[in-house]
Amino acid sequence: MSGNGMILLGILAYLFLFELALSSKYIGLKEENLKGVLKLQHSMWMKFSHALGAVMSKIILTVLWLVGIGFYAIFWKLGHLRTKKKETYWVEIDNKENNMKYSF
Repeated sequence: MSGNGMILLGILAYLFLFELALSSKYIGLKEENLKGVLKLQHSMWMKFSHALGAVMSKIILTVLWLVGIGFYAIFWKLGHLRTKKKETYWVEIDNKENNMKYSF
């Protein structure tokens, strides 16, 4: 991994550990009490986690859609290949004795 990649990974690990400590109830850190650099770190982490969540939810939902609905559609199509479709859905009606006297 390149030097820039290691630096980015280090920053993400540091932010993750900071947020882990912030979410721990035993340490006593609270979001309202953060000052200066810690508040900036927290806002950076929240922006990153929101972006990551948006991307991952789209990926996960796409995979679930393709797997769930895709397999269902394939099996449904395979099950209906043998059924013969009608040539037309038109219904012939004999109107010779229809005088419309009692239509309603």
